[in-house]
Amino acid sequence: MVNFEVFGPFPVPVTKAVGGRHITQDNVREFWDAVTPHTLAESVGCYVFTLGSGRRFTPYYVGKSTRPFKREIFTPHKKLRYHEALVSTQRRKPSMFFLRPSKGSGKKVGGAIGKLEKFLISAAVAENPNLVNVRGTKAPKWAINGVLRSRGGKPSTAAYAFRSCMGL
Repeated sequence: MVNFEVFGPFPVPVTKAVGGRHITQDNVREFWDAVTPHTLAESVGCYVFTLGSGRRFTPYYVGKSTRPFKREIFTPHKKLRYHEALVSTQRRKPSMFFLRPSKGSGKKVGGAIGKLEKFLISAAVAENPNLVNVRGTKAPKWAINGVLRSRGGKPSTAAYAFRSCMGL
């Protein structure tokens, strides 16, 4: 089994310009300078670009990287996706979460990263139907009341027990 560790949220610096906020190459350098002590730049795994305020973060893009994060997450087409999210709101601050395999996870990391990305996209689109990912964003057409994607209300005792049983 491949275990993943979560890192973040790391603020993503932006520059205000005509047409809204943008992520420039200077912003990217500033970001990696702040993240470097965590040795994430050369890691692989999944990442989630969010917009948030306070302790509340909304996912806007989920990606995977089987090459170092530093070479993947700020490519031009990824920055276009982030810009789509930044245009949607001027108040919320962009941040990035990283999920990387724990040390000693073995050689089957690549397949696990792809499966984790699919799971994260599914969870993120349930949280934010405006996710800017292109693939895998069709929201499931089912829910389990009180357990998964339910529409509010107090969960039943059975739902609490089931959540606990299933580790949800």
